[in-house]
Amino acid sequence: MAKAKASNPTDTDASAPITIKVQGQFFSFSPRYFEGHVLTSIEADVLNQTFGENLRNNFASRIRDAADRLAENLPEGGSARDFSEEEKTAFASEFAAYAEIYSFKTPRVGAGPVDPIDAEAKKIAKAIILVHLGKKNIKASSLPEGNLEMMIKGLLAKQPQIRDEAIRRVEALKSAGDDALDGLM
Repeated sequence: MAKAKASNPTDTDASAPITIKVQGQFFSFSPRYFEGHVLTSIEADVLNQTFGENLRNNFASRIRDAADRLAENLPEGGSARDFSEEEKTAFASEFAAYAEIYSFKTPRVGAGPVDPIDAEAKKIAKAIILVHLGKKNIKASSLPEGNLEMMIKGLLAKQPQIRDEAIRRVEALKSAGDDALDGLM
């Protein structure tokens, strides 16, 4: 099967042709699926299969890291995959939570203006998550690509007070900036 690299349509024109690169050659096609598209059972099966594969691929490092930590303390001949029932239950809970917040990545397009409140809210959420990961001896760098961003989005969706704190911080910075500039003029 040829590897394809897609260049995605912009958000403003979802029906624009998509160009892909296949073995060094460029080909264009018209998108078939749009928001609101009613899926056939086969399309739903394919999307659910991809969803499951993404969950498995993204969660694999969590299990692998736990197995590596377990292997460090095992006598010779023990299996690092022999997790306790408590650990298996914890993994199942983490996996279910991850599956709940997972979403397919959106196509990357050129960066637009950054909302300072959104940026600050993401910074706060990231700090909270990094502290939580640290308590579990998990390095952010060991997470599968995109997991940290998905965790940030999930935390922001579940904890609206983080955005309230971001608003407070941005307003405080604006006020301090205004005060500093007033003193210079």
